[in-house]
Amino acid sequence: MLLTAFSHFIVVFLSAVFLLLPARPGKVVLTVTPEPDALRVEYVNRTNRAIETGGDRFLLEKEVAGQWEPVPFREGFSFREIGHTVPPTRGGTFTIQPERAFADPLSPGRYRLTFFYDCLTTEGGESAATEFDLT
Repeated sequence: MLLTAFSHFIVVFLSAVFLLLPARPGKVVLTVTPEPDALRVEYVNRTNRAIETGGDRFLLEKEVAGQWEPVPFREGFSFREIGHTVPPTRGGTFTIQPERAFADPLSPGRYRLTFFYDCLTTEGGESAATEFDLT
């Protein structure tokens, strides 16, 4: 009886702690895989909260002389605004077609992709970034 009550207490306590914990920003893990005509982006939610992607919103920057410069989007480019909820430990994939997304072809170099998402328990957006090379 005492063990059952203690077990119940632990479950209630841990549930309360997880409800009060803020989402851990910056713990969405990104991987960018360059393909012949695309960039494949995979993300995994490693926070302790569900996230909302709000579409595949991203920013691409190129390193030029030690500084990050935004890669301009093609005129008329828009993000897919169909978002979805991603629980902890789950993820997703989307593909960027550079010829459709960017004003100019991507040249070889070091790039940084920033992916934007919302934590469902906090106000405001969060982001995660990763660097990769195009050869």
